[in-house]
Amino acid sequence: MDCMTQARPVFPLRLRDATLRDLVREVADRDHISQNELIERAIKNEVVARGALLAADLAASAARLAKLTSDQREQLIVASIQDFGSGEGLPEPVQARAFHVDESSLSALSVPANTSDELGVIAAFDAGRR
Repeated sequence: MDCMTQARPVFPLRLRDATLRDLVREVADRDHISQNELIERAIKNEVVARGALLAADLAASAARLAKLTSDQREQLIVASIQDFGSGEGLPEPVQARAFHVDESSLSALSVPANTSDELGVIAAFDAGRR
């Protein structure tokens, strides 16, 4: 396909300010570039600068949000610890009772030997029954 027949993206730009149009023409002529080239460079510089500012603003906002979240989390933990501590002084809602098991019925309560007890829970209960 010939370069002349290949479609190029078009972005029509109308400068409403006549003085700005004249200034673009003067600067482009002085730099020996087209007006389109001058405008593309100006837009590129502006977009890059604004992008950097936006990125910095977003980073600052993220840091502030992280700090606020951390502070709030810390307050929740402190409140939770205080609630737990104040609850420890209260009477238990259900009082523990001791159950006495007949030695003859222990074999019926035993756990099969092939059961895994990695945490030692079954052993702790068995020790409590002795």
